[in-house]
Amino acid sequence: VSWKLKSTGLEIDGGMVCVVWILEGLIVVSFCFWMLEMSVKAPYCEPCGQWTESVLLRFPVWDGTAVRDCLDRDDLSGVIHLPARTPMPTGSSMQLELKAHLCKTCDQTSYLSIDEIVPLPEKKRQPKERRTHLIESAHLTREQRMQFLRRMTNG
Repeated sequence: VSWKLKSTGLEIDGGMVCVVWILEGLIVVSFCFWMLEMSVKAPYCEPCGQWTESVLLRFPVWDGTAVRDCLDRDDLSGVIHLPARTPMPTGSSMQLELKAHLCKTCDQTSYLSIDEIVPLPEKKRQPKERRTHLIESAHLTREQRMQFLRRMTNG
């Protein structure tokens, strides 16, 4: 088996064709795994057979001490009720991001992920913030779900 490029007249055959085919196969398989990973980021609701939807709540905090204290006590309600702080005058205050994964169909499945976000000085080709994952997909009770939704609507 050989290929011939019309524009240059270059002929590729034998081992080089196999190398190209292997590279093409790796690219296709990698793309499939990447798509699979992206599609299962949100938790799945078993009772109703639906993927959950993500809802974000982001607010400034002065430091992560109060958040970590709540998490050490397994107190997700305490994290949900943490007061938002006025950002520091420099605009470089730490932020807390609460991401709830909620089933909109049956209201039985709810999870919470918490990230701490610290702005970084702007430099070329570097991230503008440092993100620390504090907790990933912790189960919310019905009451905690309601507290989160109230916090979303009332600020």
